[in-house]
Amino acid sequence: MVSVQVVDVNDNAPIFVSTPFQATVLENVPLGYSVLHIQAVDADSGENARLEYKLIEMTPPAGVAPASGDSGFPFQINNSTGWITVAAELDRETVENYHFGVEARDHGVPVMTSSASVSITVLDVNDNNPTFTEKVYHLRLNEDAAVGSSVLTLTAVDRDVNSVVTYQITSGNTRNRFAITSQSGGGLITLALPLDYKQERQYVLTVTASDGTRFDTVQVFINVTDANTHRPVFQSSHYTVSVSEDKPIGTSIVTISATDEDTGENARITYILDDNIPQFRIDPDTGTITTLMELDYEDQASYTLAITAHDNGIPQKSDTTYVEILILDANDNAPRFLRDRYQGSVFEDVPLSTSVLQLSATDRDSGLNGRLLYTFQGGDDGDGDFYIEPTSGVIRTLRKLDRENVAVYSLRAFAVDRGSPPLKASVDIQVTVLDINDNPPVFEKDEFDIFVEENSPVGSIVARISAADPDEGTNAQIMYQIVEGNIPEVFQLDLLNGDLTALMDLDYESRTEYVIVVQATSAPLVSRATVHIRNAHISAMLGIKLIVGDA
Repeated sequence: MVSVQVVDVNDNAPIFVSTPFQATVLENVPLGYSVLHIQAVDADSGENARLEYKLIEMTPPAGVAPASGDSGFPFQINNSTGWITVAAELDRETVENYHFGVEARDHGVPVMTSSASVSITVLDVNDNNPTFTEKVYHLRLNEDAAVGSSVLTLTAVDRDVNSVVTYQITSGNTRNRFAITSQSGGGLITLALPLDYKQERQYVLTVTASDGTRFDTVQVFINVTDANTHRPVFQSSHYTVSVSEDKPIGTSIVTISATDEDTGENARITYILDDNIPQFRIDPDTGTITTLMELDYEDQASYTLAITAHDNGIPQKSDTTYVEILILDANDNAPRFLRDRYQGSVFEDVPLSTSVLQLSATDRDSGLNGRLLYTFQGGDDGDGDFYIEPTSGVIRTLRKLDRENVAVYSLRAFAVDRGSPPLKASVDIQVTVLDINDNPPVFEKDEFDIFVEENSPVGSIVARISAADPDEGTNAQIMYQIVEGNIPEVFQLDLLNGDLTALMDLDYESRTEYVIVVQATSAPLVSRATVHIRNAHISAMLGIKLIVGDA
C-alpha cells in the first residue's frame, strides 16, 4: 500500500463571511466593549489557514470617519479573534459614523490576504445639556410696549439627537409681566401684562431650557425704559408776582417749575415764553424769569406771560401756565405843576383866609409816591401874608393886605410827594394886590396961610392947594371945592388940580383977610383944610414967608 500525503500549498486567500460588516453601538458604552465580530475563513490548512486581523484605512463615504492609526481612533480589533472593541470614549455629537477596513491575512508562504469594509454607527444617548447660545441677555423695553408683543427669542442648543427642548421662566418674573413659549426650537418671551416704569425699572429673569432630564439656565436683564407717558405739570395754572420798577436789568423776578413723572429726556423740561414780550426772558432750563429792559410802572403797570413747559420726549408733551407780573411803583417821578408860573390878584380889603388862587400839580407815580402836598416851606410866603392849604393847593390870605404897603407879592411854593425819599417841584407865583378906595385925600396941613399982592390982576392963580391920595387909579382921583367962607364968591378952586383963582380985586383996606375952607374928595372919602388969604405987605412987615401950598 502506497500512502501519498498531499502537502497543502497556500493557494487560497482568506474569505470574509460577510462584507461589508455593519454594527451599531451606544455612545456611552465602556472601554473594551465588544462591538462587532469579524470572521474570515481560509480553505487551506495548517499555518496556511491560520489568520490574523488588523484595521486598515479605507476611503469612507462623505461624512463618515475613516479608520486611523492614531490613538484617538475609538476602535481596536483583536488580531486573533477578530473582535472589534471600544478603545476610546465615543461621542456621537463628534463622530456619528465610522467607516474603515479590516484585513485578514494567513500565515502561509507566500502570505495571502483579503479585506472587508466595516461601518459602525454610534447611537445617541442623552448625555448633553441644552446650552443657551448666549451667556447672558441684555435688552431694553419701553414701558409702553403693547401686551402680547415679542420681547426676546432665546435659543438653547442640545447636541443630542431628537432632543426636544422646552423653556420656562423660573424666577424674576415680578408681577408676572412676562410669558414664554417654546416654538421652533426656541423660547419666545412676550409681554403678558403692561409695564410701569415707576413700579419696576429692571427685571432679571432666569430662563431654564430643559430636554426633560438635563437643563441649562440663563439670565435675561430687561431694563424698562421710560415712555413719555406723562406731561409736565405746573403747580398752579396762574402765578402772580410783583417787582419794583426801579430794579436793574437782569433782576430775577420768579422761578416757576413744572414736574414730570417720567425720567431722562422724557422728564427733562424746557421752558419758553409763548409771546415775545421784550421786557422779560425765561431761562429754558431753570424757569427763572428775569428782566431784559427797564420797567416803567407809569408806562405799563402789569404784564401777563404765557409760559409753556415741554418735555424732551418723543412725542413732546407740554403744559402751559400764566404769570401775572405786577409792576410796583417806585418814586421815580417828581411832581410837575400844570403851569410854569401862576398869577393871581386879590383886593386889599378882603377878609382873612380869602382864596387867592389854586395851584395844581401832577405826579405820574401812584399811591403815596404820587400823593402831593403843597407848601411854602423853603420858599416865599410873602413874609407870612399868605398860607397854602396842603392838600388842595389853594393859596389864602393869612393877614390883612395893604396895597399901599406891598402892591405885588413874589411867592414861591412847592409840591412835595410822599414817597421815600420825597421828590418835589417848585413854582413861582405873582400875586397882585388890587387897590380899593380906603385912603382919603390928605392935605399937607390942616391950615394954609396964603399972602397975595393987593394989586394982583383978576383971574390970576393965587395958589395951588392940593392933597395926596395913596390909592391908585380912580381911587386916587381927587376933586377940589370950596365948601365954606367964599360968600360972596371971591375965589374959584379948580375942580381937578386945586388951583385957587381970584375972581375980583382984593381990597385989603376994606378986608385984610379972607378965610375959606377947601375940601378934597375921593368919593366917598373927604379931607378939609382952612386957607387964610392975607395981604403980602402984612407978610413982609410980619416977616412971614409967602406960602402958596402944594403944587
